[in-house]
Amino acid sequence: MDANVETDEYEREDPPLTIRTCWSWLRTHYFSCDACKRRIPFIQWLPGYEFEEFKGDLIAGLSVACTLIPQALGLALLANLPITYGLYSSIFGPFVYAIFGSCKDCNIGPTAIQAIFAGYYVAIGGPNYAILLTFFAALIQILVGLLSLDFIVDFFSFAVISAFINAASLTVIVSQLPGFFGIPTTRARPPNCLLRLIDFFEDIPEISTLDTLLGCLCVLFILTIKFSGDHIREKWKDDYTVIEEEAEETEHQSLLRKLKRRPPKRVLKSIMHWITLARNLII
Repeated sequence: MDANVETDEYEREDPPLTIRTCWSWLRTHYFSCDACKRRIPFIQWLPGYEFEEFKGDLIAGLSVACTLIPQALGLALLANLPITYGLYSSIFGPFVYAIFGSCKDCNIGPTAIQAIFAGYYVAIGGPNYAILLTFFAALIQILVGLLSLDFIVDFFSFAVISAFINAASLTVIVSQLPGFFGIPTTRARPPNCLLRLIDFFEDIPEISTLDTLLGCLCVLFILTIKFSGDHIREKWKDDYTVIEEEAEETEHQSLLRKLKRRPPKRVLKSIMHWITLARNLII
């Protein structure tokens, strides 16, 4: 009897494909309450948001802004666009992602690879080509999101992703060489990394000494601030950890609280923290 039931359930035919069944499927997957919460995540977390979390979110937002804004300004120049385009892209992208985004660790904005490939066509057709490329890229992303095609990424092996990341890093480095050494851009640069490297070696006689010196000083400043800031934060953290391990009595606990509230060291730690985060913005 059980075998017959299983056979009947297995041989049961799906309902016919009609307008009613299609609308029911669309309503379930795209217009239901769960689907809206999945597509627009802030509907789910905003009602339970507590004002005590605002301070941490404000600090996180300022930290991301100190990194994202100068990065976007540099990428605008890399894409042969006016610098204001980079400012706009760094401002409006996070606002849109705050509504539709689901990953708190992502910062949305232009990338170096996008700027390199867009820059080749912008040099030919101007900023209108960049607007057109952005429009079509947005259409493709919306289509991928609506059709839930994110599973395609699962078929990419680690070797493919690693090779792409390394190739992108080399492409970005080569594309930055003319600007770092002050070589004037008099023609459209090809998006191919090898051709860009050949162009760079051909333009070596046009290297600007002052621009090269300024670029080296900026890199030295960024690396110094980064490693010194990390070292100071780790040192203070280790000092507090040692005191916490040794503070077993009430007297030691009181000493620990006084040390953590010591104004000069606390202020200096905050200053070093923000200088480390905003090193790109300072440059």
